Amino acid sequence: MALLEAAARSLPALDDAQPRGGWASLYDVSPDWQPVIGEIADGVFVDAGTSGHGFKLGPALGKKVAELILGHPDRRLAQFHPDRFATGELLPAGYRDARILG
Repeated sequence: MALLEAAARSLPALDDAQPRGGWASLYDVSPDWQPVIGEIADGVFVDAGTSGHGFKLGPALGKKVAELILGHPDRRLAQFHPDRFATGELLPAGYRDARILG
């Protein structure tokens, strides 16, 4: 309630506003809608941009990223390296306007 009271003080028109339910969420995707996986600096690794797919793929990607960190990379992960954005080699997979890991 403190937030609503502060908002009403800043914007008096909100004084009569009624709170409504709802939710918001971050949709974590990369520019080509494919995961970003790789070493971005010495000893610094990233595994991001999987959005909802990350939940489903988490166990398998966790294993592959652990292997990458331990120096045993799966060569198939190379296509997801963040350098692809600098070189313009975006991944072409997808369904209509939404690109899905696959």
